[in-house]
Amino acid sequence: MPDARDEYEEKLRTLGREELMSELERLKGDLEDLEVEKRLTIGQTGVHISASKIQAYREAFDRDEARLRRKIEMVERALEVKGFGAEQD
Repeated sequence: MPDARDEYEEKLRTLGREELMSELERLKGDLEDLEVEKRLTIGQTGVHISASKIQAYREAFDRDEARLRRKIEMVERALEVKGFGAEQD
């Protein structure tokens, strides 16, 4: 039974250059948004958040960040395999 990663790789194989570039741009935007959200949530000083909640938030952010970075790598690899490269025009 294929896992989500296999399904995503299969999806990438069907996409053309423009679709892959669009996906790469979307993922990088999502990663940037996540990093901002992480800074705002974990770095805030005005509201008390228990250490256990901060740790849970940090772990969730780290999981999401790792997932996005893996997907970015997969898209960049798909672009390379198809001979497009990941550079934008």
